[in-house]
Order: sequence, then C-alpha cells, then structure tokens
Amino acid sequence: AALVAGVSMCMMSAQDEQFLMARSIEQLGLGTSALARLQPLDCAALVHPLLRDSPIPNAAQAFATKYSGFSPTQQAMELVDAFERLHPHDSHTGLPR
Repeated sequence: AALVAGVSMCMMSAQDEQFLMARSIEQLGLGTSALARLQPLDCAALVHPLLRDSPIPNAAQAFATKYSGFSPTQQAMELVDAFERLHPHDSHTGLPR
C-alpha cells in the first residue's frame, strides 16, 4: 500500500518472507532494508536516503504513477476468474463439472 501511494519504505523484517520482500524492494531502489545492513545498525544511514532528495523517494513516486490504476480487489477478482477457468464448477452446487 505504501508503494502504490508513492511512499518509500524503511523495512525491518521479522520473518523470512518479509526479509525477501524487503531485499527485493531495496534492490528496486524503492526503500531500505535494515537486515540487509551490517550490524551494528546505523539508523541514520538507513533513514536519510528516504527523507532527502535522493533516488529512493523519486523511484517510489514513479512506482505509484506506473501502478496508479492498481486495485487489489480487482486483482483478486481476476485471479478467482482465472482459477475458475482452470477448474470449472457448477455455479449452483459448487461441484466440479
């Protein structure tokens, strides 16, 4: 939601999946990831690129512009439709045809 709104992120992940997403977002230049840094963590160095005139906030704004029409609800409906085409079922009983 933050990226779709054009807000860059400082991510501090607690789970493996969160770390992988944070690393991907950092690699795309859309935010920073605390766990991708050496310890001890320099919080100022982690946050400053998000606040100053730097490529990260600009990239987050460009991401928001590119995906301005994105709707998670619409995406979910399209996925359901695609899954149903793969496995048709009777709309009354819910059973496979």
